[in-house]
Amino acid sequence: MNKYFYKFKKSYANDIVLCNDFFKDKITEMTNRRHTSIRWHYWDPVTNEVANTLNSQLELFNDMADCNLIIHHVNLFVCKEGVIGGLHIDSASWPRRCSINLPLSGCEDSEMIWVREDQYPVGQVDQRNGARAGFPVGANINDDTEWDVVETCNLGRTTLIKTDSWHTIDNRKNTVPRVTLAFRLLGNPEYDWVYEQLDKKGLLEIA
Repeated sequence: MNKYFYKFKKSYANDIVLCNDFFKDKITEMTNRRHTSIRWHYWDPVTNEVANTLNSQLELFNDMADCNLIIHHVNLFVCKEGVIGGLHIDSASWPRRCSINLPLSGCEDSEMIWVREDQYPVGQVDQRNGARAGFPVGANINDDTEWDVVETCNLGRTTLIKTDSWHTIDNRKNTVPRVTLAFRLLGNPEYDWVYEQLDKKGLLEIA
């Protein structure tokens, strides 16, 4: 079993086209925001838009429902091009254990990096957007030469990812922003349990 990610067998190509079209104006606004934002990685909640309009049209949504996985909230993420993000744990004061990420654009040359879980203790908790991201004590959060990297994953496919251990996005090879939809699950289930539900339905590639 892979401790950090699993790619879905399906491409969900129609979902990607549908979401890019539906969120076209918001994606344009968010990608333009990178010119003024000091953040390398930022997001807007789009839970209501997905729940009220898109849910029944998305194959990924229906597949998750078939696995008894209920969406709690959905975020639209943009990561600036040409940068490596800050090492962090999602929602550190109440760790968000995993996420299912649908790539919308600029993801083929983008990677997720995971760092050894016990390399750093959790320090500062960032409250922006209610995210409560935790950052490491005694680390340069943007210098991967100091990190004990244990896994990497290309983000060009729909992927189940572990988010409650040290990770970040490496977008240094990208010439365009990376845009994704992140589906977070009701009850904040463990990564291993979500993997089991998806695997039972044959939705995941063998690692």
